[in-house]
Amino acid sequence: LAVDENPYVRVCLAANPSIAQDLVALLITDKREDVRYAAAINPSISAEDLEVLATDKEKGIRCCAAGNAAASVGLLVRLAKDSEFDVRERAKRKLGDRRDLSESELAVMLEDKDLRYTVAASPHIPALLMRQIAADADPWVRFWLATNPGASAEILALLVDDQDVNVREKALAHRNAPLKALERAAEDKNSRFRRAVAVNPSAPIHLLEGLAADPDADVRACLRWNPCLPLRIVDRIT
Repeated sequence: LAVDENPYVRVCLAANPSIAQDLVALLITDKREDVRYAAAINPSISAEDLEVLATDKEKGIRCCAAGNAAASVGLLVRLAKDSEFDVRERAKRKLGDRRDLSESELAVMLEDKDLRYTVAASPHIPALLMRQIAADADPWVRFWLATNPGASAEILALLVDDQDVNVREKALAHRNAPLKALERAAEDKNSRFRRAVAVNPSAPIHLLEGLAADPDADVRACLRWNPCLPLRIVDRIT
């Protein structure tokens, strides 16, 4: 079947999760792209066969290889440097979702200019590494850490007073931002920080009530984006 003249037969075989591994070698180099696509999304394909598909001339097949659960960390790191944007982004997203990355693998990725932001935004990195990233010289690395859903109040406390306004704004909008930082920001002369408090779903009601009367219309408008805003405050926003 792996050499059947009917390409549809080969596509179905390549996508079959019960396919024998010795047949996969014939299909991952098939002349038809749809056959190789089917092999690349097969959940039973081996990491070794994915390595072959990761060098395919068709970027969509490389994307599928990056999205396959069988892809190794090493393969994803290589695909994160692919010449095509879509392939790089798929590989980075998969790396960010990995829960099995060792501290040594994360450390290597953090030194890689193409992967540093992926590490900073991953909710699965250990707290010790987050503290290291919070002191990184690159403000964009700190920015992505401020968006990290796994960042604790302790980590965000290092970012809410960051010298970079983009980092500080993101940290203040994080649901785990420290209360004292939110109270200061709600009265900050910079409206960007008040807007960050306005959209923060963990901001206490008394701060949201105060921002409902903020002189800046954009701050008041941002309150409407807060999923936890009480209806009584919504009615007061002009």
